[in-house]
Amino acid sequence: MIDKTKSIITSEIEEFIQDQFLNFKRAELHFQLKDLVESLNQNRSYTFDGSKIKFYLQYERNMHPSHKPVHYKLYYFNDNVKEDEITEITKKGRVYTFYHQDWLTQEQLKEFNTM
Repeated sequence: MIDKTKSIITSEIEEFIQDQFLNFKRAELHFQLKDLVESLNQNRSYTFDGSKIKFYLQYERNMHPSHKPVHYKLYYFNDNVKEDEITEITKKGRVYTFYHQDWLTQEQLKEFNTM
């Protein structure tokens, strides 16, 4: 459910990150800014500018990318393999680190902890 008092970009980022935690059952996720831009803009008639995503993360969530490039994994469901099989790809870059307890609601935390 999207909160009507939040901006579209805020709601979309929060929903995307929450879905990532619930779908892939990881307590910590890492994304470069370009990963977020690509994921949020996938299959949309409008697009989110990377600078607006960066502004939201920096000023509304007090998040900053790592100082040095690190190896990290992205997770996704691949349509070419069996259903619900998670595919990982390893990348390297300056990442934002997301922690499940900072992004999931109390109800979602209960669901996450029972997975």
